[in-house]
Amino acid sequence: LVSASQLRRLEDFDPSPLEDPRLAVGRLGEVRLATIARSLVVAEERYMNLPPHFSWPDYWLFQMGVARIARFTVNYLELYNLELQARMGGLLHDLGRLILLQLHPHGLQAILTYARENRVPLAGTEQLFLGCTTQELALRFAEKVKLAEPFVDVIRWVNQPEAATRHRELVAAVSLARRL
Repeated sequence: LVSASQLRRLEDFDPSPLEDPRLAVGRLGEVRLATIARSLVVAEERYMNLPPHFSWPDYWLFQMGVARIARFTVNYLELYNLELQARMGGLLHDLGRLILLQLHPHGLQAILTYARENRVPLAGTEQLFLGCTTQELALRFAEKVKLAEPFVDVIRWVNQPEAATRHRELVAAVSLARRL
């Protein structure tokens, strides 16, 4: 509890201590998972360098922003049991782009360039180039590796939260955070 509370103070600037052991253990596990994830090289940064609106720092900042806003949202709504899931859901909601980079390093560049030059929606361009969207790639991956159901649902319904049949509060929080 002490370690998790110290992390909370440092990372979230929240001086209140964690009192729920489940949240504390989840928080420590989340920090360890994030540390391991940062050490993995998934795709070369140069494949994500597409100025002016897309780069690795921009992507990571967006993912972290969605995670923090989703977490803040569930806290504000007093859905404390969803706090850690909201943060992880925010980090995982756009996993498909990383999978695309791993499968086809130049594919993301081609898709973004085509969508920009032709002023067409990104999902339509992904469908044209890949036969599916990066969201569908992420969903297939999440199901294959047996990712926890709440995160699969976030990936599945983040763009249309009103269609969610399970984990509605979590999906809505991540979707709202993404739109903000």
